[in-house]
Amino acid sequence: MKAPELYINWFAKQSKLHGGHAAILTKEISITYKQLSGLVNDRVEGLQKINIRQNDIVGILAEHSYQFIIDLLAIWSLGAAAFPINVKLTKEEINRQVNFIGCKVLTEDKTINKSIADSSAALIMFTSGSTGKNKAVVHSLNSLFASISSIDKEIHLEENKKWLASLPFYRIGGFQIIIRSLLTGGTLCIPSGISTENISNGIINFKPDYISLVNATYQSLLQSSINGLKNTKVIFIGGGPVESSLLKEGISKGLPVYKVYGSTETGSMISILKPEDAENKIDSAGKPLPGVKLKIEQNEILVSTNSLFTGYYKNSSLTKKKIINGWFRSGDVGFIDNDGFLFVEGRKDNILISGGEKINPTEIEDILISHFKITDAFVLGVPDEKWGQKVCAAVVSSTKLNVSEIQDKLKEILPSYKIPKVIKQIESIPIDEMAKVNLAELQNLFF
Repeated sequence: MKAPELYINWFAKQSKLHGGHAAILTKEISITYKQLSGLVNDRVEGLQKINIRQNDIVGILAEHSYQFIIDLLAIWSLGAAAFPINVKLTKEEINRQVNFIGCKVLTEDKTINKSIADSSAALIMFTSGSTGKNKAVVHSLNSLFASISSIDKEIHLEENKKWLASLPFYRIGGFQIIIRSLLTGGTLCIPSGISTENISNGIINFKPDYISLVNATYQSLLQSSINGLKNTKVIFIGGGPVESSLLKEGISKGLPVYKVYGSTETGSMISILKPEDAENKIDSAGKPLPGVKLKIEQNEILVSTNSLFTGYYKNSSLTKKKIINGWFRSGDVGFIDNDGFLFVEGRKDNILISGGEKINPTEIEDILISHFKITDAFVLGVPDEKWGQKVCAAVVSSTKLNVSEIQDKLKEILPSYKIPKVIKQIESIPIDEMAKVNLAELQNLFF
């Protein structure tokens, strides 16, 4: 990859280098780099007319379409910061986030409110909130570009290749697909949506070289689109836990599967498990990318990298707690083995404390699934006056379960404080588009 010089109008250089090459491809339209540059310039004029200026924060409320890319590049051309908004949120949730950021929002040229970003800010993005606590993360162009540079140094991202926009743009994993494609003079292939069916069709129709998937989508595609997947150069699997059995299955079928680990705060992936390492280290998250340093303190994974975010928006106290002397406290628990491979064991926040006792939810989930006719389970803590946190479990089964019998049987396996005080059978564990458990929705079941 030949990265452009880092300055506000970096895309102008890319459009000259790759002018006639397709920058964006959809089912209906193909847009070259030269054409995209023209559309961006037109959008810049439109933004200036509605008084968008340098250091403004501008929200983008757009479906999974090429208009998002035009808006993003126009915002950056003006030296403003982009704030991608989750289109799946309710109107009330969107208003709450917008009011917190205090930004202008682009949606069919309508704008509301205004705020000023730090001069280094290029992106403000809410985390996916795996612990139910969403935070607004601030990235600079430096940090975003540094992430792509680290990946390139490890696996060499080829120029003028096709990238499938297979993840939502308002998540860091999906957002960085845009940047990787543009920085390598690639073609961003945008499917009709990000459902498994749309992604499968996108693989067949676009024949992409690079794909990013979450575990659930990857599992479905293994059964339906295996031939299309074989034609790819790289398949990144991440966004949460990846089942080792599925990773093995893909590799055994000749798929170029790379398991990755990272977060919104780290600008996407910071470690990678290559197919050639997977046989002996299948449960690991791989080794750190070039330029990434990892260490373990009190079982917590700490990260130092140039792709690290600059801080949490409007939350300097949290920023100071999470970034200490250049090291980001990830909140993930894990270890690094003697060969330098990282193993992620879960979230530090996920440890429950009930009646003063520390409880690992994963232990209980594994027992529920292995000892009963339960196909999926999620254990969580619900605020309780007596216990501090009350251990509860949501379980999935094809048969009607007898909760009392399960609790009685658990007494033979677990100490009493680890036995869920409430067990509810549901049709499926609710997840978001990144295949992460929707904790807020689950908690509502127990109130």
